[in-house]
Amino acid sequence: MKDLAIYKGRRYVDAAFLQMTLQIKKFIVEDITFITVLKGGLYTSFNVLKNLVLPETTILGYIGVSSYKDSTSAKKNVEVTYSADLEDSILKDRNVWIIDDICDTGKTLDTVIGMIEAYHPKTIRTAVLIDKKTIREINHFPKPDVVGFECLDNPFFLGCGMGLGEKYRTLRELYEYKGKV
Repeated sequence: MKDLAIYKGRRYVDAAFLQMTLQIKKFIVEDITFITVLKGGLYTSFNVLKNLVLPETTILGYIGVSSYKDSTSAKKNVEVTYSADLEDSILKDRNVWIIDDICDTGKTLDTVIGMIEAYHPKTIRTAVLIDKKTIREINHFPKPDVVGFECLDNPFFLGCGMGLGEKYRTLRELYEYKGKV
């Protein structure tokens, strides 16, 4: 852990999750579907959704995508690793929320939004713990609807669901990786 430096402590991260929960709460309606972007978004999704009272008609789904794999720089193309939860019964005519850990280049959310649009949902909204809007590569990409906090610099984060390979995802604080891959 010598290559890790705390970026945001647990209290700050927990406050960001609570703020996200309160913002999403304003949009809770019938026929809502939450799609979690695996794997990093699982931690964010759990910490946000656990405090919401959701209608019985709520559906939870997942999509697996990979932008980084074992690297600290994004790949050119987003790889879809799991998409079985993208189907009419989960998305068509529903209010869809996409929850992820981070929006940096915008490629991941842009890819997922494009895939979900094909199922004709009523609405699509996005929620991310971190918005690194300063490195956005997708010019037409809108700002996420709900953001835990904005990051104006460009660290590589670990913890709170974000990993390097499969390591560090379970750390409860947010760390900046200072090492080399």
